[in-house]
Order: sequence, then structure tokens, then C-alpha cells
Amino acid sequence: MSADLLAGPERVDDVQVLEADRHSLTVEQLRLMMGWVYGADGEQLADLWQAFNVQLWGGRLEPVPMWMPTCTNWGRWIGLYTHTGMGRSLSIQVKWQLGPQGRADVLLHEMLHQSLAEARRCTAHNAAPWCQEVMRITRELWGVSIWASPSVPRRVAGKSTRVQAPGPDGQPSITRKQIAGWPSSCGLHVSLHHLLERCHA
Repeated sequence: MSADLLAGPERVDDVQVLEADRHSLTVEQLRLMMGWVYGADGEQLADLWQAFNVQLWGGRLEPVPMWMPTCTNWGRWIGLYTHTGMGRSLSIQVKWQLGPQGRADVLLHEMLHQSLAEARRCTAHNAAPWCQEVMRITRELWGVSIWASPSVPRRVAGKSTRVQAPGPDGQPSITRKQIAGWPSSCGLHVSLHHLLERCHA
């Protein structure tokens, strides 16, 4: 889930107050901060962020403050990435109760939002940039070839509906729900042991 906090009506919450005028973080500062606030769980999340950043984005992403809340607004989301809308990341939040595996899967999802926002590309789930990255990362991390296509409105048999184009070879797209909930919605889970081993090598 991605949110542009500064683009909507004037609203200030605790996270915005803390991040509105912050200096850039280093990877080392991020890990220190996460360890100080959350202990070993925080350090692991920072290590995973760095491992994903190096492997999937060549280390280009900006270290960003991360939070692990125990409850979320209306209980509706388990992860949230926020940004200025001008290529600047504000924060990543991952719900603490998910446990190590769940937090790793959600972090990857939120980092995909981060990578698109920092490149000033559309961060929406139902958009070509998101779908292209879902396919690329799925191949790179799991060696699995899937087709993800945004849904577009079409009139079929006189009724308005939404359709997803198949791949060039006719492969059907994964569903809109799977695209929005990737990677866990596709039965894909991050290999924690492998990634953390590489991070500490």
C-alpha cells in the first residue's frame, strides 16, 4: 500500500511531524535506529531492506525510516509506504504482529512502492510499472515466470466490465487481487535465511 501524505487535504499526524524535515539516513544509521527501537526484530528488518535494495535495485533506493506498529488505522492495512509525491520517501510501516516471514514479504511489497515513487513512476497496483516490476522480481527471486497485466474497462456483450490482457504467448494474467497483494497472494514467500546470509557475508 502506498500513500502520498502531502498531496491530499491538510493533515498532520505523528509520522509526518517526525519526517517532514528530516536529514537523509545512511544504511548504518537505519540499522542502529531500528535496533534501538525494536531490538533484533528491527535490525533484521533493516538488514532485509538493505539486502533487497542491493539485489533488486542495485543499492539505488534511499534508506528510509521504518516503523513496526502494533495496530493500524481501522486495522485495514498491514504495510504502508509514504512519500512526498516528488520522488522523496518518507517512511515504510510494517505491522509487527506479522512475524519475521510476514514482515519480510510485506517489506518487499512496500519497497516496490518505494522504488517506483523514487523513480517518479506510478505507484498504483493497477498500473503498468507495478505489473512490470512484479514480473521482473518474481523471475529474479523465485525463478517463476508470471504475467501481470493492469485491468482496463471494456464493453463485453453490452455490459461494462474490466479485462486484463494476456501475455504475448497467451499466458493469462494473474488476478487483480493477486497483483495488489503480491507476493504472498501468489503463494510466494521471501527466503529469509538466504537473504540474511548474503547480507552478513
